[in-house]
Amino acid sequence: MKFSPSYFRSNTIAVDVSDRSLKCAQMQRKKGKAVLTSYNILSLEEGLLVGGEIRQEDKLRERLYELLQNPKGSPFTGNQVNACLPEQKTFVKLIDLPGDLASATADTIPKLLEQHIPVPLDHVYYDWMAVPRTDTTLPQQILAATIEQSIVDSYLRLFEHAGLVPVSLEVEALAIIRTIFRENPKDPAQPATLVIDIGASRSSIMVYDNQTVQFTVSVPVSAHHIRSVIQDTLQLTESQAEKAMIICGLNERKGKGAVRIILQHTMLELVQHIREAINFYYDHFPRHHTIERIILSGGGANFSGLDAFLAKELSLTVVQDNPLAHVALASGLSLLPNQSRSLTTAIGLSLATIHTSYA
Repeated sequence: MKFSPSYFRSNTIAVDVSDRSLKCAQMQRKKGKAVLTSYNILSLEEGLLVGGEIRQEDKLRERLYELLQNPKGSPFTGNQVNACLPEQKTFVKLIDLPGDLASATADTIPKLLEQHIPVPLDHVYYDWMAVPRTDTTLPQQILAATIEQSIVDSYLRLFEHAGLVPVSLEVEALAIIRTIFRENPKDPAQPATLVIDIGASRSSIMVYDNQTVQFTVSVPVSAHHIRSVIQDTLQLTESQAEKAMIICGLNERKGKGAVRIILQHTMLELVQHIREAINFYYDHFPRHHTIERIILSGGGANFSGLDAFLAKELSLTVVQDNPLAHVALASGLSLLPNQSRSLTTAIGLSLATIHTSYA
């Protein structure tokens, strides 16, 4: 498991594996710019992965083959992959070092982790990276992550049995942050930001402050849940409910505001989760700055009126991420900004493969 991949071939494929979909992307660096040359998105039937755990490896491997054989754009090249680990299975912790980084020994980090990680260290894989030090009067911090060995081993087995070479497994939150703050992810001028990644089966709330991810939390509000509420209440087909979510959404002027009324309770649940995350950050992170904005990412963020609704409820600036803001598309490749939000994680993984400053 790597935070900062140190070596990639230029043709490494980024693969984002989640419960309800597979996504991949490949980039090249041309004249100093990141150029997306290939991508693909494939929906998964329920039950292949559950809560980030691989349940049906053979079928999932078949879907992975299908994903890589039919890309949009140029054919994928090479067999090396940079993939993300399931966020709901990853434990991320910001830890103060007892001394400076230079004085740390080989035993320092493992001993520290044993004090902060809720499971025995010999049951997990772990990695860490130093956090930029903005105030020398405060202790040096590291961002550490752990995940059960059995989870990592199952993902490695999946890729290896598919004839792929996994060169890095990354924490999902870091790939997302890399996409959102792609210009300069370690710019001290970046304001404290709450990022909400709305996925098909879950959503992740993460705080980015002091040039690093501070903490992440998974919440049960998801695109699948939102669509199901619309589908069941209005007795629509799944595709009709999807269209209603995207086109009408929380816009009170569309569809006579019917979808907004239906989703009111679910959206207020999301607001409550956001408030709890913000309060937790303020209460438990003494170096915090005031959160100034919310950025929405993920394919589930593609529905009308969500940004305006959250801005009104939380009195914060809320914007939609555009993963293509600083990524060029190869000639002949088309991808709209609202479509690209589904590729936020894959784009972040791919950025690490072509530019070491993004890692």
